[in-house]
Amino acid sequence: MRDLPARVVWKRYAMRQADLLLIIGTSLVVQPFASLAGLTKNSCRRVLINLERAGDIGRRPTDIVLLGECDATIRELCAALGWSEELEKAWSETTVMTPLAAAAVKGEGQGKEGEEEETETLAGEVADEVADEVNEIAGGMGKQLDLVEGQKQATAD
Repeated sequence: MRDLPARVVWKRYAMRQADLLLIIGTSLVVQPFASLAGLTKNSCRRVLINLERAGDIGRRPTDIVLLGECDATIRELCAALGWSEELEKAWSETTVMTPLAAAAVKGEGQGKEGEEEETETLAGEVADEVADEVNEIAGGMGKQLDLVEGQKQATAD
């Protein structure tokens, strides 16, 4: 297990102990994670929720393959188990929103003068910060490319 973080090594051990493994929305191509599902004991029920088949899931008699959109399938499962409310609450707590969208959900920027402008200003500031960061990264990449080109020319001369 060359240079794998300790948490990945632990996951390999945990796979051997699992009774149930949910595999959701993945091609199971990228290593070392693609091999984790194969480390489970044969009695472990492996459930693939995905748009298409992936890896060797479905070859064991205990495997279950649910093909379809992941979010819709998870919603159906949670509804069948009576967990819809808990699912929606958990999803709402983990949703990443732009400042403008977050303000709209909270009801900010509506009804009071100046709040809409404040929300738009905040969104503009975030966009400016992102643009600045992208420009900084691009500038750094340009410097690196210049250094590489300079080294190539020095070697060629």
